[in-house]
Amino acid sequence: MNIGGFELVNVLIAVGLISAVWREGKLSIILVLFLYGTLHFAHSTLALFSQDSAQLLIDMHTNGAGILALSSGILVLMTSYALLAVQAYRTASIKICYKHGFFWVLVVATFCLLVGYYLNYRVGDRGQALNVASVAAIFMLLLLIQLNDSALDISIEKHGLLLFGILLLVVGVAVYEVAANKAWSVFWNSEGVMVYRAGSFLFNPNLLAYWASLIYIAAVYAWHARQDKNRLWCLAMVLLAATIYMSGSRSGLALLFAALIFSAIIVRSKISIYAPIILTITVSALYGAALGLSSTQPWGTFAVLGERYQMAFFHLYGYLASFVGSTVQVPPDFVGSTVQVPPEVEISIEGRFVGDTLDAGWLVLHQDAGWLGVFALFMVIAFLMMRLSRLGEPGSGHARAYVLAALFYCVASGLVMRFQIFPVWLFFGVVMAVAVNILRLSQKINDK
Repeated sequence: MNIGGFELVNVLIAVGLISAVWREGKLSIILVLFLYGTLHFAHSTLALFSQDSAQLLIDMHTNGAGILALSSGILVLMTSYALLAVQAYRTASIKICYKHGFFWVLVVATFCLLVGYYLNYRVGDRGQALNVASVAAIFMLLLLIQLNDSALDISIEKHGLLLFGILLLVVGVAVYEVAANKAWSVFWNSEGVMVYRAGSFLFNPNLLAYWASLIYIAAVYAWHARQDKNRLWCLAMVLLAATIYMSGSRSGLALLFAALIFSAIIVRSKISIYAPIILTITVSALYGAALGLSSTQPWGTFAVLGERYQMAFFHLYGYLASFVGSTVQVPPDFVGSTVQVPPEVEISIEGRFVGDTLDAGWLVLHQDAGWLGVFALFMVIAFLMMRLSRLGEPGSGHARAYVLAALFYCVASGLVMRFQIFPVWLFFGVVMAVAVNILRLSQKINDK
């Protein structure tokens, strides 16, 4: 089967999204960017239903996106940025931009990033150039949002239902990947059991968990904004928790839980407290339901994923304790009295921080642009978080808290995941763009 034929789906998606947003305001354009990032690898799911699915998926991951997928992505990005630039030209208020101060933060950050890149330039390293370009693209998106004074209205219900429909497809594919043993991300663990981790539309398990976590935070906010739809948002949170479970991403689950606790401290409402509880109960229930299934049978592989979450803390603590020569004691319900850290866990930890497979975004940024590059991105994020934390937000007052939670999640994910890859940098940029838009709205109201 021709892999390139699958990428025709990208062309249709790109044309459809551009047509839908052609005359819309900046928030709709931000949503379109998020949607395209979600669907960019959706064509890969077609390979799951072919007879030679394993080889097709391997080829896709080895060779990367083809010309149609790359062209579609570039088209959506260029069109969206161009539309934002045109709207900014027509509606920009220089007084507000200068008074807000964020304009100059972005100017200084971009300068620091480029100087850092110049000082750390590696001849012929295409990856370094792409990594720096992705961060620069985030800054450009934020600048265009800051300069843009177009319509701010967006329908939570309309776009929420659209994302819910996509979520149903994403979780359905994720369940199929694990249950049918067709996931691309598969390996033998130290106990001789095959582990299948779903990537679904996002093509990668950790990226799937990243996407699902951001949507989970958005769903909690939507529950606040439209409590008459609380059953829908609650169901969405359950499905998103199930999606994260299927991904087998331990860091994704832990960071989402931390972000939800962070938002609960800020908001202090029943809904904010329910959010981490729903996440915990769903993951625990899925693991409990899978325990009675044999790992050698279809569906039994779900229990293997649950064991990754169950032992994650002990394995991490055991890895850290090994440096001081101590052992990790576990509760008597577990098999054995101590935990030996499996080789695959050591590889997954060390591979994020050392060697050619360095995967921690902040370390990659330091490698590509030095401390100036790290300072550039940190300065932009710190400015947004400090301004949001002090903001007397109009309306319900909950959007600010959950954007802060999403920013917290993105920043923390950079410790274990490379945010320079597509579409992670796009998701990161969209979260920051929403933060800029909230600050922009607040500034307009204060100026009246």
